[in-house]
Amino acid sequence: MFDCETLIDGATKSQETLEAIANTMYESDLFPRGQGDLHSHFWTSYERIAKQSDEDFLERHNGDLDVQLIFECFIDNITSLSHYGIGRFLLRR
Repeated sequence: MFDCETLIDGATKSQETLEAIANTMYESDLFPRGQGDLHSHFWTSYERIAKQSDEDFLERHNGDLDVQLIFECFIDNITSLSHYGIGRFLLRR
């Protein structure tokens, strides 16, 4: 079923990928080095990155939401007017 060489190659590639990720994080400015235990360092970095990501997301999508709400109100008004106009037309006949 499984070839030992395939499993070893897969494990080696996974280890190399994890080492590359760890090196990137170590060299990145997003993960500053400092005193303290790894647990608190991780959560401090996580909170900072999450806050920045949330702010970027909200900034990008708040404008889109405004446009969608304005468009929805516009369509709703047109629909209401068309129903009112059709009703008046039918009552006249």
